[in-house]
Amino acid sequence: PKCREFEKMLADYIGAKHVFFTTSCTAALDLAFMVKDFPEGSEVIVPNFTYTSTALAPILNKLNVVLVDVDPMSGNIDTGRIEEAITPKTVAICPVDYAGNPVDMHEITRISRKHNLYIVHDTAQSIGTFYKGRKTGTLADVSCFSFHGTKNITTGEGGALVTDNDEIAEKVKIA
Repeated sequence: PKCREFEKMLADYIGAKHVFFTTSCTAALDLAFMVKDFPEGSEVIVPNFTYTSTALAPILNKLNVVLVDVDPMSGNIDTGRIEEAITPKTVAICPVDYAGNPVDMHEITRISRKHNLYIVHDTAQSIGTFYKGRKTGTLADVSCFSFHGTKNITTGEGGALVTDNDEIAEKVKIA
């Protein structure tokens, strides 16, 4: 019951429709790819400077990781380099808010829509952060938070998967 209460409080706080408490952000990222039926060997774009979980989640789901350089000023994925990494096998982008600094989700969303790509936003470090008036966790198909002892809000461990997509939410409940 306390977990369900926490999920509702987090959903209200960030303005999201669905929040699922998980054992870790790694588990949330894994779930975000598990609920999609991407063909084995499909590609996911990930920044080359991030925690291993960002890349581990696609790998656990038999997807290939394509690394893209980060902007040296922000530590976030260099949005100017994403499109050159897209191939016919690319199915998703997994941007990261490095050190709580929100990535340029406006540009990532534009690229995603142009190429019909799924966005799994690694928001592990950015709970409570705003991007263009919206809180992180509400800017992608799925966002994933961490509550590890080194994060902004901690439960000692744990994570959350956040989505406004009802279909994804139903699949998460089953997975």
